[in-house]
Amino acid sequence: MNRHHLTTWLLGLAMLFFFASGELMAESPVTFSGYLRLRTYATGGYFSRPGTDVHHKGGERFAVTRFRVSLVFKPNDNVEVRWRFHAPHGTRWGATNELPFRTMYAFGILKTSFGNFSVGRISTDIDSAGLQTLGYIPTWGMGSQGYIFDHDTERDGIMYRYDWDNGFGIKVFYSKMNSFDANANIANNIYPKDADYDRYSVEPYYKWENGGASLALQYDRNVYSTNTDLNTHPAKNHYFSINPAFMHKWNLGGDTSLAIHAEAKYSTGKYKLTGDPNAETHKQDGFGAYMDLALGYGSGTATLAGWYFDGDGERQRAANSTDFASTRHHNLVQPGQGFYPFVVFYRNHTPPSWTMTASQFGGLEQPNHWAFALMGNHSITKNITLNYGIADFRKSRGAQLVDGTQISKHLGTEFDLGIVIKFFETVQFSSKLGIFAAGPYYKERYLNDSYDGTIWAWGNELIFNF
Repeated sequence: MNRHHLTTWLLGLAMLFFFASGELMAESPVTFSGYLRLRTYATGGYFSRPGTDVHHKGGERFAVTRFRVSLVFKPNDNVEVRWRFHAPHGTRWGATNELPFRTMYAFGILKTSFGNFSVGRISTDIDSAGLQTLGYIPTWGMGSQGYIFDHDTERDGIMYRYDWDNGFGIKVFYSKMNSFDANANIANNIYPKDADYDRYSVEPYYKWENGGASLALQYDRNVYSTNTDLNTHPAKNHYFSINPAFMHKWNLGGDTSLAIHAEAKYSTGKYKLTGDPNAETHKQDGFGAYMDLALGYGSGTATLAGWYFDGDGERQRAANSTDFASTRHHNLVQPGQGFYPFVVFYRNHTPPSWTMTASQFGGLEQPNHWAFALMGNHSITKNITLNYGIADFRKSRGAQLVDGTQISKHLGTEFDLGIVIKFFETVQFSSKLGIFAAGPYYKERYLNDSYDGTIWAWGNELIFNF
């Protein structure tokens, strides 16, 4: 461990003990929680890299550490301050360039008789809409609590929310994020992004005893743009989104229930490739939808779900047998970064090896796919829970080679199995295995038999909660 990492660790531990000692004092206005998480991964499979004829079994083994502290300061009933940070954020053992410290959010809440105001770095809460606003926390097989369109990105902004006694409510926010990439290198296909990111959203909703409905309307300015001139600021691009959601639960008697959760999002907008006012204006749109039926019973939950993404307004076509041309502009509708119900196909949760690059899982095309899945969890004993999942993935848009040959839309099928063991109230161990059987899409796209194979990922996690 280098000196910088050691300093960060000591700072985090010192703060932990400081606030822990403060918590022991009577009526302390500060409460804290968090965890120390250790993860190990093993990945592999017979999958060569795109555009190459190198056939080899890829895979690696590594470990990752994260230390989280969440602080809540409540001097009175009307004011609240929240701060969550990671130190280390997610340091891979042996790495020298990992981010050692990261603030996830730091914001204040002012509670008044006419609503609550939040100001600061609100992170993912400020981008939440639809089912998340209605309070739906999914219980997918692998334990993810990510949301279909949510994005795990720090955002600075202000949010207002008010709930009336009759069930109606409203949430309004403005967020801003600087996304300019100073390391842009067009020669290496690393494009600069807009220097400004502004989002405005208003979401009225209505909740009843066993469900709710909402309708989020959003306007984005300069979301993402390709700018081929590093010295020219991109034109101001504009996008509009509509995001309805609905949920309801039926009690079937005893501890059995059946719930439906549905959400959709449509976005459309215009953009230019450069800041030249005479440059051609392009139109882009995207659509996504999610729906599930969740059967809850005394020992667990079984969820039958389907989701669809078509986030790119341009049809993808192969310039040659191994290089698919695709827009490099903002994908308007795509899976949120916290959306990882499966271990392998969605790369956020269990990072695959370097031989399992993003392009093998769709790359620039990743938003355009659909899936049908069965996921669930079942408690074997009070302290042991079994997680499971099976899903079939297919492209939502067709593709063809330069000679006009149509390519199969079948991406593949994944099987996941996991177990969670609670040793104490504060110590938990889990182990998850995902196996992705590649469909004919990869083989036909790259004209390479090695893509007609299997990829697997195995993750183990030990968490100490406090």
